[in-house]
Amino acid sequence: MSPPGDDEHLLDDQWCECGSPIMYRRRVVMGRRGGATMFAAWCQTNPEHLLPEELLLELAELRSNLGPDHR
Repeated sequence: MSPPGDDEHLLDDQWCECGSPIMYRRRVVMGRRGGATMFAAWCQTNPEHLLPEELLLELAELRSNLGPDHR
């Protein structure tokens, strides 16, 4: 089994309502039945802040483009 792979970075074109940068992570987790790609995004200053709707839609689109078995 492979160790999990992380791809974490700042989103250049999206900002939290408080003006702080938004962090984005894609994690590929390998298991017995293949791999799964998970996504997360949060405000760098305060992870409790709600993110803009446009960002959530962008992440959903990215997830659907990559598909469940993207590695």
